[in-house]
Amino acid sequence: MKKLLLVATLAFCAGMYAQETVVKNDKDTEFKSEVISIYKDTKMMELLDNASFKTENIKIENADKIVFNMAANEIVVTGKYKYSFDGAVTVGTSGKGELRYKLGESTVYVN
Repeated sequence: MKKLLLVATLAFCAGMYAQETVVKNDKDTEFKSEVISIYKDTKMMELLDNASFKTENIKIENADKIVFNMAANEIVVTGKYKYSFDGAVTVGTSGKGELRYKLGESTVYVN
């Protein structure tokens, strides 16, 4: 009986971990990811594995990693990602493979 309870508990926990998490806030910003980590001390949120970030102006999908600085209202996307943006796109030459955007601004920066 104990083994059955243990197996059922582990299966339930594994199912909870594997599910995507979707978070919406009051500014119509939506986050979705396989893994979401929030660091209260630095006011940072990290979205990993098939992450998406959506606001009125920008839509990022299938990202490897999105870091949202909640204090500065800025996101940094690294790895593979797709995006669409209603505004200006500034392309740099550093070759970092990252996207930077400050919420509410009309320009996204891609390096």
